[in-house]
Amino acid sequence: MNMIDNVEKKEASLKEMLATVHKDKKKIEDTIMSLENYKMEALENTWRKVNKDFAEIFGDLLAGNTCKLQAPEGKSISEGLEVKVCLGGVWKQSLTELSGGQSTVSYSITFTIQTCTYVYFG
Repeated sequence: MNMIDNVEKKEASLKEMLATVHKDKKKIEDTIMSLENYKMEALENTWRKVNKDFAEIFGDLLAGNTCKLQAPEGKSISEGLEVKVCLGGVWKQSLTELSGGQSTVSYSITFTIQTCTYVYFG
């Protein structure tokens, strides 16, 4: 009889531990989901600011034109971004279509990065 009681106690203890593990697993999953949402929100806010600054700087360097950063078709911004350029009201399919003078897009990107990145020169 004593042996059966010990096994039953052990079973109850293991069931309790399993319940604790399931609760902890749920808490961890909820935390991961919360962090993932926070990451996506921060990424979208950063993308909006960079995209706005990028278009403004590009427009200043090449008056009357614009550009934007957008996710490739069927993908999200977390999977990468493409540079799109509009010159004279025509959106270019590829940056290789730009002439040397029009390639100020690279300067725009550089200046935009500088507005978002703080560099310490110690």
